[in-house]
Amino acid sequence: DWDCLVPQNKVTPAIKAIPAMRTAPNGDLYLIRNACRSTTVQTITSTNNQTCPSGQEVPQIWMLPKGTTGAPKGAADWILVAERSAGDGRSDMSDKAECGTAPNKCDTENTHITLLEFNGSYMYIGYDNATYGVNIWRVDFNNAASTGGAIPSGTAPLESDFSLAHTNFGLTGTNKTTADTRIFSSATVNDGGVDYLILTTGDGTNPVNVFRTKNN
Repeated sequence: DWDCLVPQNKVTPAIKAIPAMRTAPNGDLYLIRNACRSTTVQTITSTNNQTCPSGQEVPQIWMLPKGTTGAPKGAADWILVAERSAGDGRSDMSDKAECGTAPNKCDTENTHITLLEFNGSYMYIGYDNATYGVNIWRVDFNNAASTGGAIPSGTAPLESDFSLAHTNFGLTGTNKTTADTRIFSSATVNDGGVDYLILTTGDGTNPVNVFRTKNN
């Protein structure tokens, strides 16, 4: 199994059930989860390099409100964030205009959620997308459309609060013509009072690219 991972022998966010957990500016706890509709976990091979069978992937964003610290806590304490429709269970941005009309660039193509960072007042999330390239979305916790201002603790951002953080789907480096399809790692830094999101992306074969963006 280890030899069949892409890139070879690398544990990337896409193969993790919960790639990241972060605390929001309002104190709520967020996590991203790569769920699977199938209860069957397949063996990783040279043709199937993920544990969830293709087509069964369910990317999700979950939030635990600040103050729910008693133990044990149950599933009812967690809130699904940016669900595309009630009861669907997916947080994939597929209803956003930037994704086009269904079936679109996000609907079945955002298979794995692989980025979660808070950069200043912004939350950034990102997806691996083998067809159209990685895509990064963000919401400002100090100025959300659905709340008309700051997002209070216990209130989950809606899908409509998020916006695409770059011009087009996919990110390409100066020496590449094809979009990167995977997010490998991310970090946030404050340089001279400016908050930057830094991430590494690639396609598992060509050299890795390093990108950065700031909130404004």
